[in-house]
Amino acid sequence: MQLVETENVCEGQDSRISLASQQVRHKREMTRRFTSRLNQVVLS
Repeated sequence: MQLVETENVCEGQDSRISLASQQVRHKREMTRRFTSRLNQVVLS
């Protein structure tokens, strides 16, 4: 019984961590696009 419970907790943490890393990756991508667009405006 305890084994199953700890496994479920580990799975929950893994999914939460992967979700957080996806959000971080998304933010980085948006920041990169924003800065490149900004550079185009400044350079043109």
